[in-house]
Amino acid sequence: MIRLNQRLNFLYLCLAALCLTMPFSVYAQNSWPNKPVKIIVPFAPGSATDIAARIVGQKLSEIWQQQVIIENKPGAGGTLGTNLVAKSPADGYTLLAHTNGFVVNSVLYNKLPFDSIKDLTPISPFFSAPFVLIVLPNSGYKSVADLIAAAKAKPGDLMYSTPGIGGAGHFVTEKFRLMAGIEVLHIPNKGAAEAAADLISGRVNFIFSPITTATAFSKEGRVISLGISSAKKSPLLPNVLPINDLGVPAFNETFWTGLWAPAGVPPLVIEKISKEIHQVLAYPEIQERFKTLGAEPMIMTPKEFSNFVLREQESADKTVKAAGIKME
Repeated sequence: MIRLNQRLNFLYLCLAALCLTMPFSVYAQNSWPNKPVKIIVPFAPGSATDIAARIVGQKLSEIWQQQVIIENKPGAGGTLGTNLVAKSPADGYTLLAHTNGFVVNSVLYNKLPFDSIKDLTPISPFFSAPFVLIVLPNSGYKSVADLIAAAKAKPGDLMYSTPGIGGAGHFVTEKFRLMAGIEVLHIPNKGAAEAAADLISGRVNFIFSPITTATAFSKEGRVISLGISSAKKSPLLPNVLPINDLGVPAFNETFWTGLWAPAGVPPLVIEKISKEIHQVLAYPEIQERFKTLGAEPMIMTPKEFSNFVLREQESADKTVKAAGIKME
């Protein structure tokens, strides 16, 4: 009997040790989340990233039965909020909603307080949306070819405005400039509204505008939309052709948003969040809301999104070097 008890005690100890050494990810998959989840947006309220995070976050809150808190931490081109997430505990309760700017910052800034690849884990994209090349009705430019011809006739004379150096609007315009073989002058601004105001006031000759702004201005007759930056047309501007069909072959650039976690979050938690984001993106009402933004849901696994981010980073690095972009 004594030996039997000893054996049973030994088995209990083994089972206890097994439970203690059970990977946290297995536990986390079953219990996560058991408290509110915070999504940090490194931009101001009302930005496209903020809107996307709130749309998706509201539905995730319903699925998880936990509050999803959207916290805006703008500053330093999005690097301030990104650093906060990179330094957060690897438990999945603090996440980052970001854009193309995530990969741009990694190649544009010489010294960042975090490593964008090693310190953060891609989870899932939210959506992508095109830019629209717009000009004033009295500009004399009736087509993309007209604009390119004018720029080639007077190198450096034409000007464009963006929300700032290194932003998605800056990069899409610089890629257009490089692929079209033109020289134009960049006028950086503090935001998208200011960049649009530069065009409307006639201070600059053209801008690449978010499609929602371009659609509103086009309906009011305040601008002419010459071409769209994506590879295919948008339902918001069905009569505007892709720029890659208008003399700049292979031009295909969009604005995209997605979600990251600090490195070290258990893979099963990453998979859980990713799958439930996909569930949210499949809801008809979410697709309709994205459609009003001229956006399309992007469905990728964490591995696919990670590879996508790496490719985007390589592309951004080439653009920075070819265009000679530097922070001022």
